[in-house]
Amino acid sequence: MVLLIGASGLLGTEIVRNLTSKGVELKLSTRNPQKLAKEQPGVDRIHYLDITRPDTYSTSFSGVDTVIISIHSLFGIGENSSPKVDGKGLIQLINYMASLGNQIKHVVLISILNPEKFLEIEFFRYKLEAERKLISSGLPFSIVQPAAFMELHIAELMGKDVLNNRKVKLMGNGNLPCGFVSIKDVAQLIEQILNHGPTYSRMPMCSPDKLSRREVIEKYAEKLGVKSNVFALKPGTVLKLSSIMRFFHPGLARMMQMAGTMDSADTTEDAASTYNRFQLEPTRIDEFIDSHILNYRRGNFRV
Repeated sequence: MVLLIGASGLLGTEIVRNLTSKGVELKLSTRNPQKLAKEQPGVDRIHYLDITRPDTYSTSFSGVDTVIISIHSLFGIGENSSPKVDGKGLIQLINYMASLGNQIKHVVLISILNPEKFLEIEFFRYKLEAERKLISSGLPFSIVQPAAFMELHIAELMGKDVLNNRKVKLMGNGNLPCGFVSIKDVAQLIEQILNHGPTYSRMPMCSPDKLSRREVIEKYAEKLGVKSNVFALKPGTVLKLSSIMRFFHPGLARMMQMAGTMDSADTTEDAASTYNRFQLEPTRIDEFIDSHILNYRRGNFRV
């Protein structure tokens, strides 16, 4: 039995869709079972689990031998804040799985691309700490390190504005190559990993296209036959605003800090070893943009 923690997110939804279509027996865990049941009507086994409360774990783990962890709380505040979920919560979860003896045969942790590259960002530190904890736990593991999701960072945050003839707002200059990956590729990799068994490795996922955000915007404009319209906040300004925002919305402040910091570096990665290992073809940015435009014109807003 496979337990998916984080089934209601963008990636989690795609993982459920992909694995259920292949006949994989799934359990889903969430803080809100009623809401998830409406979002995932084809899945019967939905359990309450709060990653910050170990006393809620046992029901979800009953009969489970494989666990996929696809959870983050970058934008969360209060009890759902990143320090409590991505920091303390993930460590508690790994400790609990290790305490089950030989019950857990495979843990697939969805982390983030190059967590050690941006240690000044607490979210990256938490992901790296969780990776290290899992590696040292003795649990059989596979760690997937995806880049920024195309469905969010390309389609929602840039492409949708070009499609609607609106000004695209960038946090940072957007001039350096940025790593992107499609959630569909990540879901397919996870399916292959489950078939393969524990890899005992960290597997980066990133499109081979080395494009900046401005270049992505220009591709949309070129394909649509329009002129791009971009408003960009300088990275220093974004970081200053992030410091102020911490007093009002820590989650938004984390996102702004990440955007301002990562705008100063090439965030792409050579992930050919991951794709070649599992004989997968990465989604190209041109292909993704064409699909997004086609779906939009058909009135289908899901990429």
